[in-house]
Amino acid sequence: MQQNNLYTNLSESPQFRASTVHDSKSVDREESLWEENTLNLPTNLDNCEGPTLFFCSSCKRQTVSICTFKPGTGTYICSFIMCIVYFVVGAFIPFVNEECQDKHQQCPHCNSLAGLKRFKVCGQ
Repeated sequence: MQQNNLYTNLSESPQFRASTVHDSKSVDREESLWEENTLNLPTNLDNCEGPTLFFCSSCKRQTVSICTFKPGTGTYICSFIMCIVYFVVGAFIPFVNEECQDKHQQCPHCNSLAGLKRFKVCGQ
């Protein structure tokens, strides 16, 4: 007993086959966009303040970076100075304040480091 117009496998369906056919020219254009920096966007985000539109050299995409704050050497130096001046209470302030931490710029797609802005205690 054979069932009429019922497909046992979805890939046998004509609608499925029609939806999976791609125009080869459009695919080639999309691939070339990923390989080239068409807008001349920056690739190195050192000294950038916040999320920035850039071209990732690792995954070859144009995207907006993710900015994270992490304590660095300057944060610990500032904490030591604050500990001396304001005693133990002041030592925690640099770890809570984002302005006293290093800014790491990362690609949201491949998580590669695109830039780093280090906190400098004396603002040099």
